[in-house]
Amino acid sequence: LAKTSRGSFCLSCLCCCNGRASRQQDGAELLLDGTKGDTTLIGFEFGSHNENDKQAAGFRTMIPSTLDSEPILEPGTKCRYSSKKQSLMNAVVKAYNASDGTYDLDVRPHARPENIVPAGDVSLSRAWPEGILVEYQSSSAGHWIAAVVRSYNEGLANKVGTYNLDVREHASVDRIRLRRG
Repeated sequence: LAKTSRGSFCLSCLCCCNGRASRQQDGAELLLDGTKGDTTLIGFEFGSHNENDKQAAGFRTMIPSTLDSEPILEPGTKCRYSSKKQSLMNAVVKAYNASDGTYDLDVRPHARPENIVPAGDVSLSRAWPEGILVEYQSSSAGHWIAAVVRSYNEGLANKVGTYNLDVREHASVDRIRLRRG
C-alpha cells in the first residue's frame, strides 16, 4: 500500500500518486521511474466508489504499455503469402517494417499483415509465438474476428498443425491471418 500526500492509501503497486509523476487523463501515457505505461483508474480502498471522488483523490495506477513490445514475426519465420495472382505461396519473413506495419517476405516486400497466414508444417519451435495478433475466420460469427495466438499444436504423422487462439482451440491455419496491432 502506498500512502499519498492526502493520507489515503492505494491498492496498487505502481501508483503515481506518490508525487513522482503528474496526473494524466485516462489512457494517456506517462513515465514513472523511467518506465513507459498507460494510466488508468483501477482501485480505491477508502472512501466512495464514485469516479469523481477517485479522480479528486489522485489515485492512478500505471499499467505497463505493450505498444512498444507488440509481438512481431521474427526474421526466418515460415509463413504463407496470399497472393491475388498465385493464391497461397510458401514464404519466409525477412524483416518487419515498423514505419508502415508491413513485413518483407522472401516472395514479396511490404506484404500487408492480412495477406500473411501461418504455415502448418512447422515444428513447435518454429511456430508463430504466443501473443501474436491474428484474425480468425469464424464460421459462427460469419466474418473475421480479432484473436491472439496462445499456443501451437504440432501436426503428427504428416498432418498439418493447428493453433490455440484466445477465441478458438485447434484453429486451422487456413482460418488464421496476421493482423495489425
